[in-house]
Amino acid sequence: TSPFNCLDCAKDFYASGSGNTKCTECPGNTTNQSTGSAGCGTCDAGTSPATDGTNGCKACDAGKYAGAHASTCTSCEAGKFSAATGSGICTSCGAGKYSGIGATVCTNCPAGTEHNTTPGDLSTCIKCPAGKYTSASGSISCQSCAAGKISIASGSSSCSDCTTGNYAPTVGLTTCSSCGTGKYSGTPGSSTCIECAAGTVTNTTSSSVCTSCLAGTSAIAGSSKCNACELGKISSNSSPICDICPAGRFTSNNLFCEICPAGSYQPKQGANECIETNAGFYSEAGATAPITCPTGQRSDAGQSFCVPCSIGQYLNNNDQCQACEVGKFSSRSGNTFCQQ
Repeated sequence: TSPFNCLDCAKDFYASGSGNTKCTECPGNTTNQSTGSAGCGTCDAGTSPATDGTNGCKACDAGKYAGAHASTCTSCEAGKFSAATGSGICTSCGAGKYSGIGATVCTNCPAGTEHNTTPGDLSTCIKCPAGKYTSASGSISCQSCAAGKISIASGSSSCSDCTTGNYAPTVGLTTCSSCGTGKYSGTPGSSTCIECAAGTVTNTTSSSVCTSCLAGTSAIAGSSKCNACELGKISSNSSPICDICPAGRFTSNNLFCEICPAGSYQPKQGANECIETNAGFYSEAGATAPITCPTGQRSDAGQSFCVPCSIGQYLNNNDQCQACEVGKFSSRSGNTFCQQ
């Protein structure tokens, strides 16, 4: 016999029996990692058969993965990633993050969007609906706008204050409401409207202030207009009510009560004029009733005092001074008769 040498098969080649005259290349997605192999095996997880013209297994690039015995590396699906080479699986993005196909990292959702761990499309972030917002990136959920604030559009990163004269009474609103007549809001971001205080009003919606009632008018709280005082009543600026003039006084302009002048009187409160005294009566300023002239004295209508009849006269039944008849006399003033 002639002596001869047997040669080991190279890596990724094999010879399964004896008496082989050549080695056979490993088929398909199989390989071996040593010389002198009698068979071929599959690639481990995280690797796949090389496709660059060489045999053997090659680690998957970052952003890809391969299970055991895989024939090729596969890109990570959207919503997952692999950061290192040689990955056997891709990892799901956490809450508040997203990724596209073949991602090596996950990206924080931008402000104005959310992403939680609920099953769904992990490749995109969801815009916050109108009435909600997120101010930071990587948010898990959108927050409702606080009362007094709104967001009109989806995808908001902040909420806007309601302007003065308007309000938002609850959380999560998309529009502000106008304050009605008789109410106002004086600061931005109001959740309620305030009633105009007594003595002030507003007759328009969306008011930021209330207007004081003028003298001679009044208004209760929450009024849309000032009401003129009734006859015999008065008020100053910003009055909640009109005050009635007392007896002995009157008002002609609803601004202030005047004292009835001497020679007049007023027994009732709430009068708009005074009563002139009749003849035979008199009154001082602010009188509530007329006073009868003393015996032997008289007065014309509207007088503040009475006068006695002169010497040689007497006061007749008609409250007039009359000269004594012939043969009679009056020796002093204020007599009611003449003597013989």
